[in-house]
Amino acid sequence: MMWVVWVWSAFSATSLAQVPTGVQDADIITSSEVPAVGRDEVLVLALQESGVPSSHSYASLLTPFPKLMSFTVCYRLLLGRFREESTLMSYAVADDKDNEIRIDHQLTSYKVAVHSIWAKTAVETPLRYWTHFCFTYHYTSGKWQVFVNGQPRAQGTLPPVLEPLRANGSYIIEGEAMAWSLQQWKLNGDVRWRVRSLSEVCDTSTRMLVIFPDRFTLTAAIHFCQVVGGQVAVPLSSEENTRVYEASSSMAENCSGGQGASFMWLGAHDQLREGQWITWGSGQRLTWEGPWRGAGPNGGTSENCLVMLSGKYPAHWSDITCLDSYRFCMTCEFSRRSTLHMKGAALCDGSPFNTLYFLNQNASDRPHLAGFLHSVINWNPDTHSWLLTSLKVEGAMASWTPAKEGMYPFGTNNWVLGSEVCGMSPGTTVPLTISVCGIGQFTCADGSCIELWQRCDLRVDCPDQSDESSCSLVEVPQGYSTTIPPPPLSHSHTLPITFFAEIMAFPSIITQDLTMMATFKLALRWRDVRLNFLNLKEDLSLNLLTEESVAAIWTPRVFFSNAQGNVFTNLEQGARVEGVREGPSRPSPTHYPVEVNIFSGHENSLEMSQLYTVTYTCEFQLAKFPFDSQVCSLSFRLVSASASYLSLVPVNVTYSGEFSAVRVSVRFSRRYEFYVLTLYIPTALPSSFTAYTTFYFNPTIFQPRIVVALTALLVLSSLFSQTSNSLPKTSYFKLVDVWLFFSVVIIFVMIVLQTLVEFCSLDTVFHFRRKNVVIQMKPTTGNQNTGEPRMSLSLAIFLSGRILIPVIVLLFNFIYWGKALT
Repeated sequence: MMWVVWVWSAFSATSLAQVPTGVQDADIITSSEVPAVGRDEVLVLALQESGVPSSHSYASLLTPFPKLMSFTVCYRLLLGRFREESTLMSYAVADDKDNEIRIDHQLTSYKVAVHSIWAKTAVETPLRYWTHFCFTYHYTSGKWQVFVNGQPRAQGTLPPVLEPLRANGSYIIEGEAMAWSLQQWKLNGDVRWRVRSLSEVCDTSTRMLVIFPDRFTLTAAIHFCQVVGGQVAVPLSSEENTRVYEASSSMAENCSGGQGASFMWLGAHDQLREGQWITWGSGQRLTWEGPWRGAGPNGGTSENCLVMLSGKYPAHWSDITCLDSYRFCMTCEFSRRSTLHMKGAALCDGSPFNTLYFLNQNASDRPHLAGFLHSVINWNPDTHSWLLTSLKVEGAMASWTPAKEGMYPFGTNNWVLGSEVCGMSPGTTVPLTISVCGIGQFTCADGSCIELWQRCDLRVDCPDQSDESSCSLVEVPQGYSTTIPPPPLSHSHTLPITFFAEIMAFPSIITQDLTMMATFKLALRWRDVRLNFLNLKEDLSLNLLTEESVAAIWTPRVFFSNAQGNVFTNLEQGARVEGVREGPSRPSPTHYPVEVNIFSGHENSLEMSQLYTVTYTCEFQLAKFPFDSQVCSLSFRLVSASASYLSLVPVNVTYSGEFSAVRVSVRFSRRYEFYVLTLYIPTALPSSFTAYTTFYFNPTIFQPRIVVALTALLVLSSLFSQTSNSLPKTSYFKLVDVWLFFSVVIIFVMIVLQTLVEFCSLDTVFHFRRKNVVIQMKPTTGNQNTGEPRMSLSLAIFLSGRILIPVIVLLFNFIYWGKALT
């Protein structure tokens, strides 16, 4: 539908629409009856009021078009719908010169052709509002300018031309300024004259009221108006109050529900301060109050809401208790007409249905949704359903039957196709979403809007909790195979799989078995260019894929090479597969039923992580035990495909074999303090030192000395045996073995020395020696001391042990600890 008022200046004409090629004069109906125009009224030309697009619906002037150079064309336009090519006027002089003058109002642009050269602008044409346009063109300079409602909006320069606009076209111009209604028109198809008031045509207000003839509770009314992009209305003047009542009075009986004269909610309350009425939406005070029933509000602090009355008090206001037990009709007000967006599988490229709609008031029925181009959504009282029909493609339709009366098709609902649409057969059920939610917003199931980043963030933001349902994060294309690894990011490389290992603990290290138990978090990160991700968050923990999604995609498989048993990465309990947000997103196309941010698999990764506790074998080098440091490896091998297809990419690793592998080396330094306290000190003090103290016993009494030394040896032997059993068996000596062996040997040496001391002091030995001496020679004295030689030898051995043993121990410890601690 299009209503136009034309005025040309410099040269003036009235003209509309392009005359289609091949249409003869016999097909054109001359409009000889022009409606009479009263005072403060204007005549407008209405085209395609039915909304059905047709190339045979146009108007043209009979008088030929004269030569034209510089010109200005101005007109007032109320555009009801756009078309794929919304041509307002076209002037053609030949088949190859069909754009001598052409004006197009498109969905996102406004452009004018002069001599088939386009002046293109980004000026948008408001729908359903009278708007004044002017286009000026200067022939000599080629400069042009566009004015909207008297304000300059765009300008530019066209290339110079060698001739003016040729004459003998479809339009007539005469005089300096000509009233277009005085010209003789030819009308064809859906074209009519209409009379409109001058105030309506010149009105620049964008405020709009829409009446909903269904009964709502107060809470539902406030929420519903927010869903459609407005708020519960309050008339701003006596004239508006009267218009609202007159438009809704026929519904009053149904709207009141038998609850008296009250029939319509008004969007104001005085809950904060008695007598001070403010709006529910903006909280602003009312600048005008309508006629009250009686002397004014009489409910005091118990009646803080506002309704309109009918019957004995037509168009009067009254206060009422703010209870949801009351149900009335309502009017939603809009500062500017809301744009509603439709999304779903039926909105593919080439769909007969539009993606953009606006609310439009019906005279005596529920409001309908008119598409920006050529579809409409109406309530069908016969079938008690909402019908989505195309005015362009005959028979194209879909229907939604609400669960109960009074429901509107806002939010996400399942529609049933009545014809083949987007490759789907009739009878197919498809979810379609209708809402005012714009870019960066998510439509809840009830039609309300939240920010898209609030979707699936583990916090409920939608009134119906629909923002935390169906939180699928991955989009798997048709034909995807879970057995085929992703293609490489470039043709000349393998697909890199980044390897992360975070070692948490080593619960046990069993030296005897040459094993260690490791607890670590293993993470593998890769990109799958076949996939798209939805609504990824910066917080990785919010991007967890469901088990169903994980089962539907390819995941790498890693073998733990040197672990005991056949251990592989798995997706058992505790495993996490998450999307990693690394690149930018793009908004979802219209065939998606809900709004999502789409992240490409080319720029965003998947990460699989799990906590493992695995026993590994390790070849301990125990030559310096217990002062040793061990280097053990955790080896991993990628077995999903050979190294020519996939490669693990960690830091500081080695690669070997046919498959890409990783070796994580861990250096262990043993805490030797335990062994010092439990082994070295006991062998040094209670055993060796105790044995050494026998050199300070009475040298003439052998039994205590030898008993203490033997006891120390027995204790040390027991400790030696116990320690040896707890250590791994090796074919080489360990430092601890050297220490224990030395401790045994040194005690044994002390026992030998004590034995020699006793042996050298025995009477039988020295008596035999003295007897030989007596036979061979005579003694010089009769009182010779035979014990002095015996005591000198044993004492020498005894005293030498005191010195020799510490020297040997000190020398051994110097060498031993120097070796152990380096």
